[in-house]
Amino acid sequence: MKLRDAALPGGHQWAARAAGVIISCEGAACFTDLLRSGRFRELADAEQQIGLLAGLAIPAADYLRAMQARGVYGELMARLFQDFDVLVARHAARRAARRRELQGLLSRRQRAQWRG
Repeated sequence: MKLRDAALPGGHQWAARAAGVIISCEGAACFTDLLRSGRFRELADAEQQIGLLAGLAIPAADYLRAMQARGVYGELMARLFQDFDVLVARHAARRAARRRELQGLLSRRQRAQWRG
């Protein structure tokens, strides 16, 4: 096994924005019946309610442009994987929490489940 540094292809910021458009539109499409009936107000998360409604308001032209961008960026990523089998990256700029730190945040019931 050989370890080397890699960099994402340029444009990952616009690829992330395109992914957001796609997810919003397709999420709204999946829940169209719920949205049209007004039952979406029963969802516990207000941000989810707003996000689903916003997905309905995205123009089809924007969705199609996002899908085109997805294709372009997919080709760039495919080129990257010609040289790499696996990419490994930190998820966050800070270290992961230790188990004992997490346990301090968990309820008694969650701690019992954690212990098995």
